[in-house]
Amino acid sequence: TAPVIAKHSGKWRITELGRQVNRKTEEFLQALRQTLPSETRSRQGSEKPYASVNALLLVINAQKGLHDPTQSHRNNSEAEANVQKLLEAWRKNKKPVVHVKHVSDKTTSVFYKDAEGAGFIPSLSPRNEEPVFEKSKAGAFSGTALENLIQSRNIDTVILTGFTAGECIDATARQASDLGLTVYVVDDATASFDVTGPDGKIHKAERVHKLVLANLHAFFAEVIGTQVL
Repeated sequence: TAPVIAKHSGKWRITELGRQVNRKTEEFLQALRQTLPSETRSRQGSEKPYASVNALLLVINAQKGLHDPTQSHRNNSEAEANVQKLLEAWRKNKKPVVHVKHVSDKTTSVFYKDAEGAGFIPSLSPRNEEPVFEKSKAGAFSGTALENLIQSRNIDTVILTGFTAGECIDATARQASDLGLTVYVVDDATASFDVTGPDGKIHKAERVHKLVLANLHAFFAEVIGTQVL
């Protein structure tokens, strides 16, 4: 049997048979689409999962501790403003919003449970009946009832914003993906800090940010910008 891909000069390339299979597959899918009602075809062609009225905006760790003087060397100073834009849009369209805050028992943490840093940034604070979950681990699903809320509301899509990309956003995106949810991460509505590697080398926040989001986009989520939403 002839292959659909073959290795040439060390690189995998599609063969003529592979191209024929692709053409036949596309013809089949086009014919299948034509059997759908016109309303369904229109909806499928125009509406992305993040545009659904039931798409959940998840705001993670939008807390005052992020602005503590000890928290420096961060990228994307516009993250808070972009989270606020998304909150305003979701509230205007009466779409679901959930807030997750990190609380720590460690007195040295900027998110120590009894310290001001554990409180929400005023412009990003919950309103009305928006649910709030407290966590002590990186992932928003760990030790919280977030999964139960999502299931009870038949939510299948989550949009992740908040802080920080390489910690709680990364952990939550992986958890949400494992649960079978459609996951979006808003790249300009999150941020990263410098990270020190095992060799003592400092990796700058912007590079960390790009690499974290690239990895998430490749395996666990679709990374998009605020303007898309």
